Amino acid sequence: MGFPVGFGSIAIPRVLLYTASAMDYLNNLICCFLSALQLSRTQQVESYSWQELSEFSSTISSTSGEMIKHKLPLIMFRNVAGKLTEIEKDIVCAVCLSPFEEEDEIRELCNCSHIFHRDCLDKWIDNHKDSCPFCRCPLLEPTVFFSI
Repeated sequence: MGFPVGFGSIAIPRVLLYTASAMDYLNNLICCFLSALQLSRTQQVESYSWQELSEFSSTISSTSGEMIKHKLPLIMFRNVAGKLTEIEKDIVCAVCLSPFEEEDEIRELCNCSHIFHRDCLDKWIDNHKDSCPFCRCPLLEPTVFFSI
């Protein structure tokens, strides 16, 4: 394929190129001089180890995970079982695939109304998941994160 006939490069006068190169060289020289005198306005960039970054990331994730858990309602399955039909009473948790017992603590999701064992959904959230394990709908509405 190639370039069409007649296509040429942009012509930049040599004087302009030499002037730009000289200004760049002068800028670097001044920065080195100020740095040697410790008068430079630039700040040293802090370097972090991968372990420190991982700990920081997990701190943020655990905070948001705890917030999600706090916002999701925690109820007993027996309170929900009265609303279910006979067919629906045989449902299982989509995370562990175990049936619900009347004494199980469950979390009901706000957006899609799916229910899960509390421990199952908490582990799901602790693994940085923010969507329903069954339908992938967000666990919380986006406005919930920013409410005061």
